[in-house]
Amino acid sequence: TPLDNGLGIDVSGNLDFFRNKVTYLPSSTKGAYAHTSKQDLVESGKSYGSIVGYVCDGLFQTQEEVDASGQANARVGGLKYRDLDGDHKITSDDQTWIYDPVPAFSYGINVALNYKSFDFTMFWQGVADQDVYNNQKFQTDFYAITDPGSNKGSRLLGAWNTNNSGSTIPRLSTENRADEGRASSYFVENGSYLKLRTLQLGYSLPLNLISKIRLSKVRFYVSGQNLLTIKSSSLTCQDPENPNWNYPIPTSLSFGLQVGF
Repeated sequence: TPLDNGLGIDVSGNLDFFRNKVTYLPSSTKGAYAHTSKQDLVESGKSYGSIVGYVCDGLFQTQEEVDASGQANARVGGLKYRDLDGDHKITSDDQTWIYDPVPAFSYGINVALNYKSFDFTMFWQGVADQDVYNNQKFQTDFYAITDPGSNKGSRLLGAWNTNNSGSTIPRLSTENRADEGRASSYFVENGSYLKLRTLQLGYSLPLNLISKIRLSKVRFYVSGQNLLTIKSSSLTCQDPENPNWNYPIPTSLSFGLQVGF
């Protein structure tokens, strides 16, 4: 929308959402897909790609809690799993649905400004209520789940100990006897984000100047991609789009010249 002072503003946005639900599985393949001891994907009405696992109830604080847990190889400072079926034991029957790959919605915002010879554009993109399964925690929160003895993340410096019993990071151990790498809600985090995908500033030389050399347009610009990510404070990995050690999404900066004849 051009204004009287020569400023032009154009703002647009989009909102998208989708849902999926598994409605049928052949009896011969039911055991090959995510399921609890009582439900498969069809019976639960869950999205394809949903995951089952144990509900993590924090860390064991005392030996008395460990002894009463019914959890094999439980340890003080280790992950504590919820007894969902009430039999005072932690078994595969205590698994439930912990991860849904489908976000509530995704959205985008485009802003374009023009003032005299200057132009400015930016594009924001985001998703809301997005689960991520952050298996980077295998390396940042545990010493022995994968690659024991290798370098680990700095989060381990804040792991549980008797002087730091308020920590949410399990106590260090050189052995994974309690099978704490099993699928659990400890690894499911809020992956909602808003990203500044594109930011561009341009300047066009006046037409009365470039027309003398038979040009119709000369524009200089600087452009950046993936410059900013706003994410949940509870997310422990750097990028909610990359919780699985994939190649990181790069930030880039470019300069350009456009010439029209």
